[in-house]
Amino acid sequence: MSKLLAAAIAALSLSVAAAGAASAGAQTEQKRIYGYQDGQTGTFHAIDEVVPDAATTPTFTGTFVITFNITIKSHFPKTPIIECGVGVFASSIGVVNNVETNIDYNEEGYSAGTGSASSATCVVTIPYSWTLPQTGTAVHDTVGASYSVSASTGTAASGGYSLRSSGSSVLSLKQIPATGSVTTKTIKVTL
Repeated sequence: MSKLLAAAIAALSLSVAAAGAASAGAQTEQKRIYGYQDGQTGTFHAIDEVVPDAATTPTFTGTFVITFNITIKSHFPKTPIIECGVGVFASSIGVVNNVETNIDYNEEGYSAGTGSASSATCVVTIPYSWTLPQTGTAVHDTVGASYSVSASTGTAASGGYSLRSSGSSVLSLKQIPATGSVTTKTIKVTL
């Protein structure tokens, strides 16, 4: 027999043996079943498999529109420049199979006011798009907002300075607004 023919027969024999071993391994592969065996009776008790909730993370979109009606009672050397700012924060905590997922968002918006020496109006619009963990046995959502309204006689570059400001919290919700919502709030501010 030639060396080439002997090598071919050996390779063929090796591949048949490997295929048989793989086939035998595939036949003995079994699904693992978890449980416990009763020590007194010897009976095996299977534990039901817990399948986690389908993980869904919905996206909530919407807009916050905060309108400021400002009464100016402070005395300024000239008609002040009014600036309004709003910060919105959202937090969602979801619990799935005793695993907590927490996600936070912070949004900010600013606007210049229009008006006269005695009154002004600002409108701050903040669109948002948040993906939140809303699936599970417990979900805790909060949305809050705070604002600041200031009056100054110029910009920092022109040597102006803030003469008066006012701020507070403006919004406190226990759930995220429904997707597509426009959440409005009107605030009266005196400077």
